[in-house]
Amino acid sequence: MEEKQIHLANGDLLIRTEEGVYFTQIEGTSLPLLIDQKEGENLLFETAVQLRNIVNNLMQDEVKVKFIREIDVVLQDEEIDEDERNTSFTVYECMKCHWKFVGDCERHGYGFTSEGVQAPDYCPMCGAKISDTLED
Repeated sequence: MEEKQIHLANGDLLIRTEEGVYFTQIEGTSLPLLIDQKEGENLLFETAVQLRNIVNNLMQDEVKVKFIREIDVVLQDEEIDEDERNTSFTVYECMKCHWKFVGDCERHGYGFTSEGVQAPDYCPMCGAKISDTLED
C-alpha cells in the first residue's frame, strides 16, 4: 500500500493511501486518524492553494540588495596560468531577508576585463526578485 504524505500549514500530516483513504496525523503524535474522503480532499486543495499563493507572493515581491563589498582573489593553483588567477567576488545583502550572498563572479584573463558576470535575478534565500542595488 503506497501512501503520499503532505505537511499541512498547521504542522499536521495529511496521508493519502493508494486507495484514496485519508488520514491526518497531529504533529507530535504517532497515531494517524482516519478522516472523511471529502475532508481529506478539501485539506489537500487548501494546502495546494496556500502553496500557490506563497509562491506567487514571492515571485511578485521585488527587493533591493545592498552592496557590501567586493573581494579580489588571486588563485594559488599552479596549474592555472598566472594571467587567469585573478577573480573578483561581489557580496550583497538582501534588504528583505538580510541574507548575504555572492552576487557575481568575474574572471580576468585572456586580455578581457571580464569573461562573464553571473548576477542572480532573485534572492537565493527568500526568492524575491532583485529590482535594484543600493550602494553606500
